Amino acid sequence: MSSALTRFFSSVVALITSFSLFSCNSNRFDEEKIGKDMEVVLTQLFDAVHEGDEKTFKNFFADHVVELPDFEDGCKYVFDVYKGELLGVKCHYPIGTGDHIVPGEQICYAFTIFDIITRENNYTVYVEFYTRYKSKYPDFSYKIRKFKLLNKQQLDADETFNDCTQRNGIYYPGWINEKVE
Repeated sequence: MSSALTRFFSSVVALITSFSLFSCNSNRFDEEKIGKDMEVVLTQLFDAVHEGDEKTFKNFFADHVVELPDFEDGCKYVFDVYKGELLGVKCHYPIGTGDHIVPGEQICYAFTIFDIITRENNYTVYVEFYTRYKSKYPDFSYKIRKFKLLNKQQLDADETFNDCTQRNGIYYPGWINEKVE
């Protein structure tokens, strides 16, 4: 009897454990959906750049980023470097994601690299963004925190996203100030 009871309780514990593991996995963010959503966002963003629509472009960024003193310089850089009609946006996987809880909501932040292809050039853009989640699916618009854009020539010249002395986009905190003598 004791052996049968032990097996029964072991089965119950195993069943509870498997349900717990399943629920944890089901709460993970859907990175493929995030990537596809951001492809749509970046399509709209680069359409705004192509049309010279700075007002629409700014709407994609978080408020604290738009308020940075060098945000306008970053916009100018993007509008000057980017050329041509957009042909495609492709997300590089895997996406790095994380989350934190604030009272009543969950914030997901993510970062990844996208290929941007136009009729005139190929670009690579590094984007960090966030959105609000109630489950593994977003229910709030995506807002960009960092946005670094390099064209093919810059990439071929070994410029990187990690070099903060290069003014190749919009990011927080502000660019390193160059000393003027």
